Amino acid sequence: MREIIVIAFLILGTIFVFLAAVGLLKMPDVFLRMSASTIAATLGVSSILIALAIHFFDLGITFLVIGINLFLFLTVPVSAHLMGRAAHKAGYSKWDKTLFDRLDGKYNAEDHTLLSGLEPEQKKDLPESTNNKNA
Repeated sequence: MREIIVIAFLILGTIFVFLAAVGLLKMPDVFLRMSASTIAATLGVSSILIALAIHFFDLGITFLVIGINLFLFLTVPVSAHLMGRAAHKAGYSKWDKTLFDRLDGKYNAEDHTLLSGLEPEQKKDLPESTNNKNA
């Protein structure tokens, strides 16, 4: 029974890693590629590590897998966020179907500060469902 669970986690992890690779190749801009690859790759690697912990069924390896997964889930979103901000600051072009840019006009390049909140003229450009959340 344990082998079936290990195989299931390995297949699930392989599918997620494959989807991350496809997302990296097929998404139209750097921001979408980064989002697809970080989310799917993190889930894929975590699934493979869980399969490893179940296969060896050792307390030491299980603690290592938990630590590595915790490290991944804490660092990958932060690093992706920072890379996205750096790409935005560097002026990478967005997909032509991008509806709005929440950082547009909010970053001061002189003192590297980010203004928070949306101006009233920016709120009117947002979809109706987003306007209700920011009100």
